[in-house]
Amino acid sequence: MSNLTKFAESELTRAGFFDKDSDYGGMLGEAVMKMVKVFADEGHSGFSAGMAISLFKTVASFEPLTPLTGDDDEWMKSRKALFRTSDARMSSRKAGKPTISTGASFEIQMGLASPTVTAAFR
Repeated sequence: MSNLTKFAESELTRAGFFDKDSDYGGMLGEAVMKMVKVFADEGHSGFSAGMAISLFKTVASFEPLTPLTGDDDEWMKSRKALFRTSDARMSSRKAGKPTISTGASFEIQMGLASPTVTAAFR
């Protein structure tokens, strides 16, 4: 068992995440331990560990790695559009929060390092 695995198991136990009366009946602790074991098996250390954690956190949170461009393949019908309500909205495939309506434009600020994107939905 790696130092990371031992540390994670100890912390999760101390915090009660394996307890039957914890969130999801102890399954959350088990799920996190599975991810920790996979990460530990990768053998990352120092700089590469931080990069891998950051990248995983981004994609596991459904956050885009590249700025939105407004290309048609970045959009899908939103839940309302799928249920045929009057609002024909589209949701971003790359970033779940932005939505646009037919004939509308959208503007998204993607943080300090990314540009603002403005595009029209056709």
